[in-house]
Amino acid sequence: MPKNSKPKSKTAGNFQHRCYNLSQMPQKEGTTVFDWDGTIRKVDGAIEGSFVEPYVAELAKAVKINESELAEKMRVARQAVIARPQNYGWDIDGIRVASATDTYLITQAAANEILKEMKIEPEQGLLSRIHKHSRSLMDLVFQPGAGEFIEEIKRSGGAVVVTNSDTADVAKELKELLGSQPGAPVIGNAKKFVVDQTWDGWRDKMPSSAIQPENYPHPVSLQRPHYFEVLSGLGEIKLVLGDLSELDLLVPQMMGIKTALKRTDYTPHWELSYYGKPSGNRRFLIEDYANAMDVLKSV
Repeated sequence: MPKNSKPKSKTAGNFQHRCYNLSQMPQKEGTTVFDWDGTIRKVDGAIEGSFVEPYVAELAKAVKINESELAEKMRVARQAVIARPQNYGWDIDGIRVASATDTYLITQAAANEILKEMKIEPEQGLLSRIHKHSRSLMDLVFQPGAGEFIEEIKRSGGAVVVTNSDTADVAKELKELLGSQPGAPVIGNAKKFVVDQTWDGWRDKMPSSAIQPENYPHPVSLQRPHYFEVLSGLGEIKLVLGDLSELDLLVPQMMGIKTALKRTDYTPHWELSYYGKPSGNRRFLIEDYANAMDVLKSV
């Protein structure tokens, strides 16, 4: 993909400050909270090269590595991460935030491994800046049926997007999917991955500061006050939908909110096992959006 090309659309901090058009948010029957990247916007499969290629180009330029050499290293390193996603994530004193189980996390984990192997210490914030740049160039493709599904959810109580990505970027993408008046606000920069081990606000709504569901390879930290704050500020939530349980779903689950996992190309076996088991209508596994309303009929 040319470095200066724009993504093509294809069908297929402070809480109040991060919220896009909060006045649109319906509260009457409870809101459904959507993650964006991976859940609604597709970031795997045939289009992920449009993220990885500019990522490699920018990283090669920044750390003065031959681009072709780095591309091959990235290919090998990504395959290693994909083979063992449980070995990669944000570790805080033995408590993990998330495994590398989507294109973004896989690429970042691979980049970290490459730089470590080459004994290169990147400047602070470099990989985050490269991520944002590469995401802006990635082909804009939506999960098949996602638009129709969101419209159904809106009719039954309303929808809001909560994402780690930039509010304005996702709001623009949402308009590509639903039209100029999408009727669903966007809360960006949710910092779902930020852990603060000094924060004890979880005691009000959650029984523990960490969770390790059956088959998960490690305990996952729930001490994430930024994400907790966003969810707590949304009033009644009837469902949270995401593609990475460790980032998107375990905090709201422990807050007593129903959750649904959207399967992707990289969903690990432990998440599929956990969300595929009967749970008393508290957890759901969505293979695709064609039958999602049938899966969620009890919500």
